[in-house]
Formats: sequence, C-alpha cells, structure tokens
Amino acid sequence: MDSLKLLWENFESQNIPSRYKLAVIGDVNLTLLESDLISGILTVIQTEGRIGTRIKNQLSSSIEKVSIISDKLEDNAKNFFLELKTVAIAAQAEIKPLH
Repeated sequence: MDSLKLLWENFESQNIPSRYKLAVIGDVNLTLLESDLISGILTVIQTEGRIGTRIKNQLSSSIEKVSIISDKLEDNAKNFFLELKTVAIAAQAEIKPLH
C-alpha cells in the first residue's frame, strides 16, 4: 500500500494537461475517465484495498479504456493518462477480499 500511496502522491503533484478537458475520444469523455480512475485509486487507498465489486469493475473498465484510446491522444494527455493508468494498475494489485 505504501508504494501505491507514493505513486499517487507523485502523480498528484503533476500539472494536469488542460487541453484534454471536456474532450471526447470515440465515446469516452476524458474528464469522466480521469474522474473514474482517480475515484477508484483513492477508494483503494482510503479503504486499504477493501472495495466492492462495483468499484473494482469500474477501475478495470477505466484501465481498459485508457489502453483503447491512448494512441489517439496528444503527447501531454497520453503521458498523463498512461501514468494515471500505472497508478490504477498498482491500486488493482492492492485490492483485497471484503470478507
């Protein structure tokens, strides 16, 4: 969990590329995608990895969307989303069963 927290803190300190805000690639709104990824990551951190199926599935779906659209993004936005994806994958690795 400490490595995830460090990844998040490093990511959070970056400047967010403003040009992608409200952009849509295919049927993916980038602002909503960013929000879904961040909410999943922070939920994993705040719950020490104990999350429900809905959030787990949302995180997986959002990671997959980044993979699908990343080649269509400009460099700044592409780097931003690929780094956010890296943090989200680290968050997935920290998920523990609820029982």
